[in-house]
Formats: sequence, C-alpha cells, structure tokens
Amino acid sequence: MKHADIKEFYDQSSRESYEQKRWFSSAARKAGYYSTFDTIKKIQSLYKPDFENYLELGPGPGTWTKLFAKPGKHIDLVDISEEMLAISKDRFKDLPDLKTIRTDFMDYKTETLYDLFFSSRAAEYFQDKVFLVSKINSLMSKGGIGILITKMPHYSRNKISGRPLSSVHQYQIDPSEFASILEKNGLKVIGIFGTTFVFPKLGLGWLDRLLYKMLSPLPLNIASRFFAESYTVVFKKL
Repeated sequence: MKHADIKEFYDQSSRESYEQKRWFSSAARKAGYYSTFDTIKKIQSLYKPDFENYLELGPGPGTWTKLFAKPGKHIDLVDISEEMLAISKDRFKDLPDLKTIRTDFMDYKTETLYDLFFSSRAAEYFQDKVFLVSKINSLMSKGGIGILITKMPHYSRNKISGRPLSSVHQYQIDPSEFASILEKNGLKVIGIFGTTFVFPKLGLGWLDRLLYKMLSPLPLNIASRFFAESYTVVFKKL
C-alpha cells in the first residue's frame, strides 16, 4: 500500500471514530490497548526519558501522545492524515507548544533535534527500514531516547491459519533484524519488550491479558514471539 493510500485509509477511518473502533470496540482490542498502555508506562519507569523536544511519528488521534505531552515541552506530531491530526490538535488544544505537521515522514524537514522520539504502529508502513532508521537518527539529538512499537511478523503462522496479510501493515520486521538495522545506524538498542499478545483466532481479551502478564516480563523467546502481536524497541542515539 502506497503512502497516499494510507493517508486515505486514515482520513476515512477518523470519520468513523477511529480510536473507539481501533481500541475499544471489543474485549480483545481493549486488551491490546491496556497492554500497550502498561508497556509504555513500564518503559517510562525504567528509563525515565526526560525531554524538551518530543517528536511522534503517526500519532493518529493522540492515543499515546497523552502519556508524553506536558505543558512547557516542545511537542511535534507528524502524520500523513490531516483528519487524524485535526483530532489530535483539538484534543491537545490546551498545550500551546504542541504542533501538528501533515506530511510524509520521509519528507519532514526541521532544524529541531529531538531528545525523545516515539512511534506506535507506524513503522510497518515503511518498506525501506534502513531509510526509515536513518531518518529517525537524523532528527534525534545525541543521547536522545527512541521508543518504537511495531507489529511482530507472523507470515508463516498466518499462512497456516488462513489469515490474510493486512493490506495496511505490509512491511513488518522481525525484532532481531530491526535491532541490527538500528545498531548499524548509530542507535544503540537498550531494550526490546513484547507489547501485545494474542491467542490466535480466539479473540478472548482476558486470555490475551493473561498472556501479557505471563510473557511480557520475559525476554522475547520462541513462545513469546509466537503469541506477540507487537513489540517495542527502545534505543538511544550515541
């Protein structure tokens, strides 16, 4: 799917109350929301990322922005969907230092260097991960922290179960491969965490949350990779 198609997809989704549909329309989706929320809070507790300049790629309606946005901090939200950004802008209208920028991330230009970069479920839209990581690196200040959540690829499992690959999230990447790309481009990986976990085909929120509680404290292994729907990589610019 081209970035123009992604823009159209999210412009249309927002008119149907995207956040409610994405995170709260079923028990399984709610489980994914609370597991993601818990993971972000755990990372904040572990690494205590302090920042003056914050950049978020793909904030959508600001679902996770609310965990970072603070008065007096410079907050830049970059998204390809103007409809999504309009929701974020209205949501954070009391933060005068928050700015929304409608552009393809690869075309984003600024003189600002960011000491905290965050993105949730946007990396899988970018086919060229080396180019993506290079872009992120160029926008971060030395010593800056990055927190990136992305989908765990399950191409073989999905093929066996007959589940089609999402037309939107086409470019999923294994965490080990992603970590290697980050390291080769001057971004030191300091943590990788399983973020949301799903028992295939059942759609039971309570079971997904149980899997999260059992597997998220552990390093990624064969079992946790099988059940993980997404993971978070935390990195630092050297």
